[in-house]
Amino acid sequence: MEQLATMSLLTDQHPRVITDYPCWEEFFEYFSIPYVQPLSITEYSQQWMVLQAASEGEGVALVKRSLVKQDILKGSLVQIGKNEIKLETGYHLVYPEQLRNDPIVTAFENWILHCVAE
Repeated sequence: MEQLATMSLLTDQHPRVITDYPCWEEFFEYFSIPYVQPLSITEYSQQWMVLQAASEGEGVALVKRSLVKQDILKGSLVQIGKNEIKLETGYHLVYPEQLRNDPIVTAFENWILHCVAE
């Protein structure tokens, strides 16, 4: 895992704009992996660009599992180690009170809960 610090690291702008979104330095510190500054980090504006760069062999990406799950299953990307950072932040499904029993909203909510449970 220590060799990660010498690789080309890919990220998007999320760590700079979203509170509690991990950056590469936090990843190394979280898992007590030694590294020396400056790291070789290439930043893209969007996560899909990071994933594209990683799949083209440009470096190692730090991304959400939900974005790469299918790529890992297909074998187009591989997970390095079993390290994961558990985030405290998350997404919230919100809708107006009058839609609480709407079948479309209920079906969507059930689908999201099913996806999260996987």
